[in-house]
Amino acid sequence: VPITQTARTMSEGYGITREYTQQGERAQVYYVYAYGHMEKSFSSFADAVDFAHDSAGIVMSGAKKILWQCDGRAYIWSLGIEDFISAEEAGGEIMSIIQNICSYEGWKVPDDLKVSGVYDTLSLALPVSAADLTGMELDDVLHFVYRDRIVAAGTGSGAYCLITGYDTLYIYTVDLESGQRQDYSWSKAEEIFEEAGNVFYSYID
Repeated sequence: VPITQTARTMSEGYGITREYTQQGERAQVYYVYAYGHMEKSFSSFADAVDFAHDSAGIVMSGAKKILWQCDGRAYIWSLGIEDFISAEEAGGEIMSIIQNICSYEGWKVPDDLKVSGVYDTLSLALPVSAADLTGMELDDVLHFVYRDRIVAAGTGSGAYCLITGYDTLYIYTVDLESGQRQDYSWSKAEEIFEEAGNVFYSYID
């Protein structure tokens, strides 16, 4: 396992691609592979990760791309984003999440986007599939950051922040109200997210 890496320099062995296509279906199936074969499929990503933990397996998408694996991320990782769009600039927190993701990925925010919940809006706005990671532990969620995805995390009372990196001491987040980076110790970040119900959203191709 690498100790530290910079975003967008993952080895080819992970089979992650940046070539996205529009997703016509919202339904997702996640496959757990262990012991040399596919063990089980799940409609919930969190359930797939729980099962993969028990079997020391990997979670893959229907396109056979690795989404999560035991001991499969660097200990230090940052997406390297320096400028963020605040909720005030975007017209609300959910639009801030959408605009920051699209800006980072180089995607266009759809015209006349209808804003509802975070997951539904991500599903409508992004040219890839939204991923509901609710219920997962922070350590497992960070596999998405390692695979170069921004993660939106609930902080309570309907508020969110963005997770954009981590190291052995801190979790790097963005306060959407101010648009400024806010680093938390691991214990503080876990406390905040757990009290908010461990609500996390990201996206996969």
